[in-house]
Amino acid sequence: MSNEEENTSVTITIRPVGPFLVRGPVTLVQPDGTEIVPPVGKTPGVIKLCSCGFSETKPFCDSSHKRCPPPAPASTSPPAD
Repeated sequence: MSNEEENTSVTITIRPVGPFLVRGPVTLVQPDGTEIVPPVGKTPGVIKLCSCGFSETKPFCDSSHKRCPPPAPASTSPPAD
């Protein structure tokens, strides 16, 4: 990967608990096309998107997941027919 590709690539990290971490240059838009300006975060270049659904600042994380019940463990068995 070239330096230019590294500087323009986007990575989304999905974690079992906590926000989706978006690293790289992205533009967030509402359904009507209006741009959503992300809040200034502690880590430049990283946007934290809510994954729990309880954030008061959706689509961004406000750490509400810390007050949510833990997620159910993932099932390893196939679904019943």
